Amino acid sequence: MRGRVIFLLFSLLLLGSSAATAQCNFQFDYSAQFRASFVDIAVDGNDLWAATVYGVQLFDRTIEPPRLLASLALPGTSHAIEARDGTAFVGSGSVLHAVRRAGSRLQVTSTAILPAQVNDLQIAGALLYAATAAGIQVFETTPAIRSRASLTTSTNNVLSLTAADNILYAADGDSSVERWNVAGVPASLPALTSLSGPIAANSAGGRIFISDGQQTDIFASSPSTRIATLPYGATSLAGTGDVVFLAGNDRRFRAFDISAILEPVELFSAEVIPTGGTVNRVTALSIAGETLYVAGGDTGLFAYDLAPFRAPYPYRSYPLGAKTSAVATPTAVYVSNAGGGITELTRTPTGNLLLRRTWATAQPHVIHDFDDDFLITSSGATLTEWTVRSTTPTEVSTATFRAAISGAVKSGSTVYALLVDGSVWSANLGLQAPTPVQVNVPAGSLMARSDAGIAIAQNKPDATTDVRFYPRGNLAAPPVVASVDGVTPTLAVGESRAAVFTFRGITTIDFSGATPQKMVLPLSTTALVRDLAVTTDSKILAITASAVRIWSFPSGQFEQQIELPGTATSIAASNHAAILTESGVVALNYTTGSRLPVRTGIAARNDYYRKAVASSTRLYLFDGSTIHVFETGWSPAPHWTATIPAAGVLDLAASETALFTLSGGGTVATWSPEGVQLRSVTLNEGADATPLAIHAVNGAPWVSLSRGCLSTGCEKKTIVFDPQSLVQTAALTGGVIDVSTAGTTAYALFDLPSETRTYRVSDALHPSVIGSRASEPGVVAVAGSNGALFALGTRLYEYPDSLLTKTTEHLESVTPSPGMKLRIDGGCAVITGRSGSVETFTMNAGRWTAAGTLPLPANARSVSVQPQRLIVLTDYSVELWLRGGRPAPGKRRAVR
Repeated sequence: MRGRVIFLLFSLLLLGSSAATAQCNFQFDYSAQFRASFVDIAVDGNDLWAATVYGVQLFDRTIEPPRLLASLALPGTSHAIEARDGTAFVGSGSVLHAVRRAGSRLQVTSTAILPAQVNDLQIAGALLYAATAAGIQVFETTPAIRSRASLTTSTNNVLSLTAADNILYAADGDSSVERWNVAGVPASLPALTSLSGPIAANSAGGRIFISDGQQTDIFASSPSTRIATLPYGATSLAGTGDVVFLAGNDRRFRAFDISAILEPVELFSAEVIPTGGTVNRVTALSIAGETLYVAGGDTGLFAYDLAPFRAPYPYRSYPLGAKTSAVATPTAVYVSNAGGGITELTRTPTGNLLLRRTWATAQPHVIHDFDDDFLITSSGATLTEWTVRSTTPTEVSTATFRAAISGAVKSGSTVYALLVDGSVWSANLGLQAPTPVQVNVPAGSLMARSDAGIAIAQNKPDATTDVRFYPRGNLAAPPVVASVDGVTPTLAVGESRAAVFTFRGITTIDFSGATPQKMVLPLSTTALVRDLAVTTDSKILAITASAVRIWSFPSGQFEQQIELPGTATSIAASNHAAILTESGVVALNYTTGSRLPVRTGIAARNDYYRKAVASSTRLYLFDGSTIHVFETGWSPAPHWTATIPAAGVLDLAASETALFTLSGGGTVATWSPEGVQLRSVTLNEGADATPLAIHAVNGAPWVSLSRGCLSTGCEKKTIVFDPQSLVQTAALTGGVIDVSTAGTTAYALFDLPSETRTYRVSDALHPSVIGSRASEPGVVAVAGSNGALFALGTRLYEYPDSLLTKTTEHLESVTPSPGMKLRIDGGCAVITGRSGSVETFTMNAGRWTAAGTLPLPANARSVSVQPQRLIVLTDYSVELWLRGGRPAPGKRRAVR
């Protein structure tokens, strides 16, 4: 099961915390990482280093997918990394760490405290440069991190750094990009002027890329002049030669050919697949050898094989805006623009498309056919013939039909138009005033032509399709007819062959003989075909929403599939193919031996735990659908014992002898520590009752709910259950926000009414009130010890158990947040949520004395206290500390 293996990623840490007193001498014990958000990567020889927010991970990149070698948690948020000569430099919060591998572990060899958060790191020459919210800090890296100097920028918050040709570039949020010559001692150079708010600076292939997240300026590094602007953000970038891969603040990354720098062409596009995490975007790119590494936050760390990705590339994509229709000739592609006008793209011998000209039309047009330098288009019921021989294409002839035109083909000087009502008409465009004439043929749904003839497909009411082929385009002669099961949305013709798509797949029909020969193409039923085309070299091309599939004709052999950028809408072909997408035109090269980058592996195994609860011997981790049960106490690493399916579970709580769960449907269930369900009951509090939370108080489950919110007005109550029978034994007014126990006293914080209370729970099934009072504003957590209650909010408030008067206030004021937690164990208090660390305090004679802080690699979600043991669930891990020695191993029972 997955729960068995998540701790294979756990890393022992050497982050000991000093003990201020004998009572709060917490010593770091174990860090169990269950989530890795890959936010930055660095390649150093065969080592692949990753900053994972939680800390740093080291991978062996000689193995596909890269194999995890070691992991290390670091306090703060780790999101910037650089590596050289076996050492990784990691920016975690406002601390810079130098990390090296020591056997099977990673260890911090040196640290430096910076004046503000580290935003980016860059090694240039012999120095390490750190971009921070307080400028650029310069460090020597051998033998240890040592501050060297600082560099002045136009604004303090430097967001990104890059280096090329011994020049360091800094993006600091304004239009000036500062530069320094870093061949020796950093020397200031004149700044570049770029976009108004750049957030990223990258370099590749001797070029500098400055991006504001929406578009990217490209500069030549020598001399530093702007040479192009890409309509895409490039917050991450990697490249070799004239091909660069870039990504913005989303899941998609792209490859561009920047050899023709004035017109960069997209060569590849893919996206990382979102997961259950919160960081679902491309965060970093790196190329080493013939492998592209993609850091995708919570989606994982991906490797792509670039070896077969060589010129000429499978496709070249041009972001020319939305197009509605197209025809392809051997030397050009004509496309109609969604906003009106027609564009001609000329085709080079290498397959590139070059924008030649665009001419306006009064209304948007649909392009239907091209023959002998004449282009056939329509707008509504009006058909237009254009000559493209002139400098600006001009109208040669027009004809208006009785209804809107859905298809048209040209045969000599005659044009045949298929109208939306299914009728077929002709017009002689050689006449000065062509008059449409209806052709006496059966109604049709689609029409297409080749040099060998015209095909008309008719979708019939009986869910079949008749395809009629008229040799030599003579609609006055009897056609050759073939019937196909299903209806078709598309028709393509090549020579004397036709192809249609129905529920049976793509059917080809050979009309060259006396009897039509039909064949269903293999692998043609697995995706919805949007359009078909037949090329002059006998290839059948079918586009789906995201790919083009290619078969050989007439053998019917499937050859390949090419993934496309964006959503494909239609295709046009002659001796080559052009595909329209929602954002432009794709020139397809289906004859090349080159292949698109292929993902070879993923390095990620993430769980997203929401809550952790514990007894003295068990730890329960809940991710929203599953509860993983671990045995704790007898070894540093929690030992997996069971997995509980928890679909629909809203909350959970643990006693020494049982686990209690509450579902969104109001079901309360009891489970053994081994993960076996013992019994369940459903709340019976009315149709508008909403379960809120469950707590365990002295072994008894307390279930809080609200009701009447949609009718009589909201009220909250808390029901106490017998843990053995799940029979209700008591009811308390208000819903519990937080509760903890000390001996036979329970300390609880309620909502509706907003009250702080103490209960005597020596009889756990029938709690009796000791004291109650209105809660201080902002209080979010309570705990008690030695006859006193402590409420944590803006400050820490102390009361006697009777709650009659406030005794005193502790700690400095902060803005309270729901994430603050308070727990007390043996005269030692633990607070989370007031800062990025766990704060510990010694309680003695009414005084709270700070006993130190315990560093966390991420924000705390929940905190649990076992005897002499502290367990903190963070966004990325479970952190464990001990007070005193390790407990002796308990008696362990086999799990059935």
